[in-house]
Amino acid sequence: MSVVPISHSKAVLSTIPSDIRNMPECYPFGEMVYASLEQWADMSKQTLKAVRHQADRGDLPIKQARRGAKRYVKLMTIYMDERYSAMRYLAREH
Repeated sequence: MSVVPISHSKAVLSTIPSDIRNMPECYPFGEMVYASLEQWADMSKQTLKAVRHQADRGDLPIKQARRGAKRYVKLMTIYMDERYSAMRYLAREH
């Protein structure tokens, strides 16, 4: 999965906050913590319409400042959820 660069004006939203330490080397999104719906559609190889529908249904973790504002996908939440699921699966196998 390739990381889509985010524009300079959204640099604050795209970088890992300074209070997060010891990020795992396997974190797949580089320094991105949030991605716009458009970026997530590109990263996940889905249509923008499909991603918007997932966000509307609550299937994606979304950050939104206020109603009607631009929505961002929480990449860290997706990563942590998948990592936790994998750890539970591996623990069940042994």
